[in-house]
Amino acid sequence: MTSIRLLAAAVALVAVPLGAFAQTDPAPTEQAPVSAAAITSEEAIAAAQNFCDTHLPGTAEAEQATMKLLTPSLLAAMDEATKKNDVWEATHPGEKPPLGDGVPFQSYPDSPEKCVAGPAMADNTEVDIEYQFDDPLANWTDRVKLERVDGKLLIDDVFYGVNGFDESLRSALETVGQDFGIEE
Repeated sequence: MTSIRLLAAAVALVAVPLGAFAQTDPAPTEQAPVSAAAITSEEAIAAAQNFCDTHLPGTAEAEQATMKLLTPSLLAAMDEATKKNDVWEATHPGEKPPLGDGVPFQSYPDSPEKCVAGPAMADNTEVDIEYQFDDPLANWTDRVKLERVDGKLLIDDVFYGVNGFDESLRSALETVGQDFGIEE
């Protein structure tokens, strides 16, 4: 059987013009960037847990540290929302602005005791994060969307679980100032 396969391979090589070898696809080892971009579930859960641990304290310092975990695209959306928030605040002195509780990284502004990441889903680009309290009835789950940027796994959005993951951090940022006609 082996000799038949070798004979067939030899016949195929003779039948192929030599010029065809110059245009062959790159060797599989040259395609490593494609597989290197794949996200493992362990890597996804670790990135989501890092997000949990970093933003959970809810302090200004924690918010600044969290910014380093976000994609440039999400940071740009935050910057735009912050500008609109500043305009709103200037036109409504003494009133609480849309981002008065800070960036809404989670469904509720409550301070849970714990945040636990997992499981990963959607090709490991999304991870559920559960906010836990002493009373389990108070727990809720949000979901982070991950994206690899320059080799780093970063948060690209946070989907709020309270409404079936239909609303997100990005959608909340887009609505800042809309109720009051603030345009760019």
